[in-house]
Amino acid sequence: MAQWEESKAIRRAAILDAARDLMSAPDGVSFSMRKLAQRADVSVATPYNLFGSKQAILAALLKEGANRLEAYLDDQAGDEIDAFFMAAAVMSFAYEQQPDYHRNLISAAYQSGGPETRREMGVSAVQLWQKLFAEAIAEGFLTEDVSARVFAVTFGELLLTNVLIWAHGLISIEEMKARNQFGVALLLLGCATGKGRARLIPYRTDAENILEAYWDALVADDNAGANNKNRNEAS
Repeated sequence: MAQWEESKAIRRAAILDAARDLMSAPDGVSFSMRKLAQRADVSVATPYNLFGSKQAILAALLKEGANRLEAYLDDQAGDEIDAFFMAAAVMSFAYEQQPDYHRNLISAAYQSGGPETRREMGVSAVQLWQKLFAEAIAEGFLTEDVSARVFAVTFGELLLTNVLIWAHGLISIEEMKARNQFGVALLLLGCATGKGRARLIPYRTDAENILEAYWDALVADDNAGANNKNRNEAS
């Protein structure tokens, strides 16, 4: 029995490795169970036998990410306010290091993963955000008059919105980072104690300054491009 369980664990790991490889393709290769089985060097039936569905494999990859983030936060120094911003920063760093993988995984989860996968995508994260919220309350940074569950869902949706905008190529990773920092600070300020506000305002003003400078530079570039176009047309 132990040997069978070990063999099953090896095949599960091979399938998840293959799924990561497929998701890392820059051209956004379609994620099918047949391609997955070929990449993992197993029969087509094996992924179904071990996971049940393509959606379950996507959910397993998403849960891996949430577990790694929670383990990282547990090992880091800093107070309970820092943890919220560190979580957003670590997510951004992961996307920056493996943009194709995360873009394809998010797209697959939302476009073809089905409601169960999307729910799993939220459940692990919501549990983590609730944990951070409770710890911040215990340390006197946040008040207790806000629902932890409502906060956690809203917090997760804030981060996910910016991630999806980035995944569709509409903003840079740098802008995504600053948007997340500003949004997290503003959301937390809505339930902060005086002690919490003192910690949060620097995060908010820093993100504001970054975004203002970034957007001013974009406007300047647009104006310069328009002026060059007008000069070329005039000549």
